[in-house]
Amino acid sequence: MNHSLKLGLGVVAASFLATAAQAVTFSVTDIDGVWDNTVLSDTTTASGETTSSIRWGGTNAQFPTQSGYDFIAEATPLTLQENDLFILGTFNHLNFPVFRPSLESTDLEVEIAGDADGVGFTFNSVFNIDHFETPNRANPCALPGTVLPCPDQVSFGNIEDSSQTVSVGGVDYTLQVVGFVLDPMNITSFAQEFVTLEGQENEAYI
Repeated sequence: MNHSLKLGLGVVAASFLATAAQAVTFSVTDIDGVWDNTVLSDTTTASGETTSSIRWGGTNAQFPTQSGYDFIAEATPLTLQENDLFILGTFNHLNFPVFRPSLESTDLEVEIAGDADGVGFTFNSVFNIDHFETPNRANPCALPGTVLPCPDQVSFGNIEDSSQTVSVGGVDYTLQVVGFVLDPMNITSFAQEFVTLEGQENEAYI
Protein backbone atom coordinates (compact mmCIF):
# COMPACT_ATOMS: atom_id res chain seq x y z
CA MET A 1 0.00 0.00 0.00
CA ASN A 2 1.47 3.38 -0.97
CA HIS A 3 0.75 6.91 0.13
CA SER A 4 2.30 10.01 -1.36
CA LEU A 5 3.70 13.16 0.23
CA LYS A 6 3.87 15.65 -2.62
CA LEU A 7 6.18 18.64 -2.48
CA GLY A 8 6.62 21.69 -4.66
CA LEU A 9 9.50 24.13 -4.63
CA GLY A 10 7.93 27.43 -3.93
CA VAL A 11 5.18 26.33 -1.63
CA VAL A 12 5.51 22.74 -0.51
CA ALA A 13 2.35 20.73 -0.98
CA ALA A 14 2.54 17.90 1.50
CA SER A 15 -0.20 15.50 0.55
CA PHE A 16 -0.45 11.98 1.96
CA LEU A 17 -2.98 10.24 -0.26
CA ALA A 18 -4.95 8.37 2.37
CA THR A 19 -6.14 4.82 1.84
CA ALA A 20 -5.15 3.28 5.19
CA ALA A 21 -7.77 2.55 7.83
CA GLN A 22 -5.84 4.46 10.50
CA ALA A 23 -4.48 7.97 10.04
CA VAL A 24 -0.76 8.42 10.62
CA THR A 25 0.57 11.57 12.31
CA PHE A 26 3.72 12.98 10.75
CA SER A 27 6.02 15.20 12.79
CA VAL A 28 8.68 17.19 10.94
CA THR A 29 11.29 17.97 13.58
CA ASP A 30 14.07 19.46 11.48
CA ILE A 31 14.43 21.16 8.10
CA ASP A 32 17.85 22.07 6.74
CA GLY A 33 18.79 23.51 3.36
CA VAL A 34 22.21 24.38 1.97
CA TRP A 35 23.55 25.59 -1.36
CA ASP A 36 26.17 23.35 -2.96
CA ASN A 37 27.95 22.78 -6.28
CA THR A 38 27.95 26.49 -7.14
CA VAL A 39 29.46 27.38 -10.51
CA LEU A 40 30.44 30.97 -11.33
CA SER A 41 31.17 32.37 -14.78
CA ASP A 42 34.93 32.13 -14.10
CA THR A 43 34.52 28.50 -12.88
CA THR A 44 35.15 29.46 -9.23
CA THR A 45 32.58 28.92 -6.47
CA ALA A 46 30.28 31.35 -4.67
CA SER A 47 31.05 32.46 -1.13
CA GLY A 48 28.99 30.63 1.48
CA GLU A 49 28.85 27.30 -0.36
CA THR A 50 27.50 24.47 1.88
CA THR A 51 25.58 27.04 3.96
CA SER A 52 22.07 28.46 3.69
CA SER A 53 23.29 31.71 2.04
CA ILE A 54 25.52 32.23 -0.99
CA ARG A 55 26.84 35.48 -2.49
CA TRP A 56 28.60 36.34 -5.75
CA GLY A 57 29.74 39.22 -7.93
CA GLY A 58 32.28 41.99 -7.78
CA THR A 59 31.32 45.31 -6.15
CA ASN A 60 32.58 48.90 -5.93
CA ALA A 61 31.64 52.13 -4.14
CA GLN A 62 28.70 52.72 -6.50
CA PHE A 63 27.44 49.12 -6.36
CA PRO A 64 28.43 47.83 -2.89
CA THR A 65 26.02 44.87 -2.50
CA GLN A 66 26.60 41.37 -3.87
CA SER A 67 23.82 39.28 -5.39
CA GLY A 68 22.81 36.06 -3.68
CA TYR A 69 20.42 33.30 -2.70
CA ASP A 70 19.13 32.61 0.82
CA PHE A 71 17.25 29.59 2.13
CA ILE A 72 15.36 30.27 5.37
CA ALA A 73 13.97 27.07 6.88
CA GLU A 74 10.47 27.00 8.36
CA ALA A 75 10.35 26.76 12.14
CA THR A 76 9.82 23.23 13.49
CA PRO A 77 8.27 21.03 14.78
CA LEU A 78 5.43 20.69 12.29
CA THR A 79 2.62 18.24 13.00
CA LEU A 80 0.94 16.93 9.85
CA GLN A 81 -1.86 14.61 8.88
CA GLU A 82 -2.62 13.02 5.53
CA ASN A 83 -3.40 15.63 2.85
CA ASP A 84 -1.99 18.51 4.93
CA LEU A 85 -0.04 21.28 3.18
CA PHE A 86 3.05 22.84 4.71
CA ILE A 87 5.95 25.15 3.92
CA LEU A 88 9.56 24.04 4.21
CA GLY A 89 11.08 27.49 3.97
CA THR A 90 11.72 30.62 1.94
CA PHE A 91 13.97 30.92 -1.12
CA ASN A 92 15.11 34.53 -1.44
CA HIS A 93 16.85 35.86 -4.56
CA LEU A 94 18.79 39.11 -4.05
CA ASN A 95 19.43 40.75 -7.42
CA PHE A 96 21.84 43.70 -7.33
CA PRO A 97 24.15 45.22 -9.96
CA VAL A 98 27.45 43.32 -9.79
CA PHE A 99 30.54 42.72 -11.87
CA ARG A 100 31.77 39.33 -12.99
CA PRO A 101 32.02 36.60 -11.89
CA SER A 102 28.30 35.85 -11.79
CA LEU A 103 26.45 32.70 -10.80
CA GLU A 104 25.64 30.17 -13.50
CA SER A 105 24.21 27.25 -11.52
CA THR A 106 23.87 25.73 -8.06
CA ASP A 107 22.08 22.97 -6.15
CA LEU A 108 19.77 23.45 -3.19
CA GLU A 109 20.06 20.39 -0.96
CA VAL A 110 17.14 20.06 1.47
CA GLU A 111 16.96 17.52 4.29
CA ILE A 112 13.69 16.85 6.15
CA ALA A 113 13.81 14.81 9.36
CA GLY A 114 11.02 13.65 11.63
CA ASP A 115 8.90 10.68 12.58
CA ALA A 116 5.67 9.00 11.48
CA ASP A 117 3.87 7.57 14.51
CA GLY A 118 7.23 7.09 16.19
CA VAL A 119 9.06 5.72 13.14
CA GLY A 120 11.94 8.04 12.29
CA PHE A 121 12.56 9.22 8.74
CA THR A 122 14.98 11.42 6.83
CA PHE A 123 14.24 12.63 3.31
CA ASN A 124 16.87 14.29 1.12
CA SER A 125 16.14 16.15 -2.09
CA VAL A 126 18.42 18.07 -4.46
CA PHE A 127 17.02 20.90 -6.58
CA ASN A 128 19.11 21.91 -9.62
CA ILE A 129 18.96 25.65 -10.28
CA ASP A 130 20.28 27.57 -13.30
CA HIS A 131 20.94 31.30 -13.02
CA PHE A 132 20.93 33.78 -15.92
CA GLU A 133 22.73 37.01 -14.96
CA THR A 134 21.63 39.30 -17.79
CA PRO A 135 23.50 42.42 -18.95
CA ASN A 136 21.70 45.20 -17.07
CA ARG A 137 21.76 47.77 -19.88
CA ALA A 138 21.29 45.58 -22.94
CA ASN A 139 18.72 46.94 -25.37
CA PRO A 140 16.72 44.90 -26.03
CA CYS A 141 17.07 42.89 -22.83
CA ALA A 142 18.28 39.30 -23.10
CA LEU A 143 14.98 38.01 -21.70
CA PRO A 144 12.11 38.59 -24.16
CA GLY A 145 9.35 40.86 -22.90
CA THR A 146 11.46 42.57 -20.22
CA VAL A 147 12.63 46.19 -20.07
CA LEU A 148 15.53 48.18 -18.63
CA PRO A 149 17.07 47.65 -16.17
CA CYS A 150 17.05 44.04 -17.36
CA PRO A 151 15.98 41.43 -14.76
CA ASP A 152 17.78 38.17 -14.01
CA GLN A 153 16.21 34.72 -14.36
CA VAL A 154 16.15 31.72 -12.02
CA SER A 155 15.30 28.38 -13.67
CA PHE A 156 14.56 25.09 -11.91
CA GLY A 157 16.04 22.00 -13.51
CA ASN A 158 15.66 18.31 -12.74
CA ILE A 159 14.78 17.19 -9.23
CA GLU A 160 17.06 14.42 -7.98
CA ASP A 161 16.00 11.67 -5.55
CA SER A 162 12.42 12.89 -5.79
CA SER A 163 10.75 9.69 -4.54
CA GLN A 164 11.59 8.33 -1.07
CA THR A 165 9.69 6.00 1.23
CA VAL A 166 9.15 5.40 4.95
CA SER A 167 7.34 2.28 6.17
CA VAL A 168 4.95 2.55 9.14
CA GLY A 169 3.16 -0.57 10.34
CA GLY A 170 3.72 -2.29 7.01
CA VAL A 171 2.39 0.68 5.03
CA ASP A 172 4.76 2.58 2.75
CA TYR A 173 4.49 6.35 2.64
CA THR A 174 6.28 7.89 -0.34
CA LEU A 175 7.68 11.41 -0.44
CA GLN A 176 7.42 12.62 -4.02
CA VAL A 177 8.65 16.03 -5.17
CA VAL A 178 6.35 17.07 -7.98
CA GLY A 179 7.29 20.62 -8.97
CA PHE A 180 8.01 24.26 -8.13
CA VAL A 181 5.39 26.73 -6.92
CA LEU A 182 5.86 30.50 -6.67
CA ASP A 183 2.45 31.64 -5.41
CA PRO A 184 1.56 30.50 -1.86
CA MET A 185 -2.09 31.34 -2.56
CA ASN A 186 -2.20 29.01 -5.57
CA ILE A 187 -0.33 25.87 -4.64
CA THR A 188 -1.14 24.03 -7.87
CA SER A 189 0.43 26.67 -10.14
CA PHE A 190 3.74 24.97 -10.87
CA ALA A 191 6.49 26.99 -12.53
CA GLN A 192 9.88 26.24 -14.01
CA GLU A 193 11.36 29.75 -13.74
CA PHE A 194 10.92 33.28 -12.45
CA VAL A 195 12.60 36.67 -12.92
CA THR A 196 13.79 39.21 -10.35
CA LEU A 197 14.03 42.91 -11.17
CA GLU A 198 17.41 44.57 -10.83
CA GLY A 199 18.03 46.06 -7.41
CA GLN A 200 15.28 44.02 -5.75
CA GLU A 201 14.71 40.86 -3.72
CA ASN A 202 12.27 38.16 -4.80
CA GLU A 203 10.86 35.54 -2.43
CA ALA A 204 9.42 32.14 -3.17
CA TYR A 205 8.29 29.56 -0.64
CA ILE A 206 9.66 26.03 -0.48
